[in-house]
Formats: sequence, C-alpha cells, structure tokens
Amino acid sequence: MSFDVHLMKFKNGEPSPYNAAAARAVIDSTQHTEADQFGCMSVTLSDGLEFELFLGQDESERGSFMFALRGFSETLVDFMYRLGCTDTFILIAPSEEECVILFEGAESSDLPEDLQEWMLESISSAEELAHKLLPDFSGWADWVDSAPWSQ
Repeated sequence: MSFDVHLMKFKNGEPSPYNAAAARAVIDSTQHTEADQFGCMSVTLSDGLEFELFLGQDESERGSFMFALRGFSETLVDFMYRLGCTDTFILIAPSEEECVILFEGAESSDLPEDLQEWMLESISSAEELAHKLLPDFSGWADWVDSAPWSQ
C-alpha cells in the first residue's frame, strides 16, 4: 500500500509532454533502476528513503509521474520539488480537500475543467510543498498503522 502523489502537466485542458531532458537530469541525481516495461523505476534517495516512480509506458507521450510513497523525508520533498520545477507541473496528492498544487509557471487555465473547480494553491519552495503534503501523509501513515492487516 502506498501514498500516491501525481505530478502532471496539462496544456489547454489536455495532458501535455514534459521536458524529458530536464526531468531526467533530476532523476539521474538519485540512485535508481531503469524503468521496467510498465514505466516503473525504484528510486533510493541519499537519506535511504525508497519509493517507486512511475513514468508511464510511452516515453514520447509522458505527461505525468506518479510517486508510490511509503515514507516521507526532507530529501524526498526536495526531489519532488526539483522535479516539479523542471516544467509547468501540477501536483495532486491524497487529501481530505480536493486541492491542486501549482508549480511556478503552471496556469490554472491549462487544467481540465473539473480540476479548475478544485482549490488551487501555488508553491515556490520545497518547504511550502512539505507543509502541504506532510499532514496528509501523516494521516495516511496513521491509518495504515492502525489497519487490521498491519497488526
């Protein structure tokens, strides 16, 4: 079970390819496997945190990433922020509120209409991203720890 965070790029309401070279430079700053046939790679950060990063199957049409998280750290948030800054990405994470986090340069007018109705919040630092994600991740982690299957 994972806390799934989606980093996506849209243009005119449609998924849009991201700057693959810039994104790859950030990914290559980590220890990682190459993407498998499903577009999934295992990433290990310098602090030892491990997670899966899904790129999608067709590299030429990739417009999003999905982080399958089981842990949370400052190094993770820094990595997510640096990856998000490589293009005009938005971020959606599990939350009690329907919220879209906009990275610098992302325009709400580029979002699909249904996402434009959600609460929109812009961020300009990894610290702001951590402040938005940590409460929801902590709530998810508490729920997982209390679930019958984790006893």
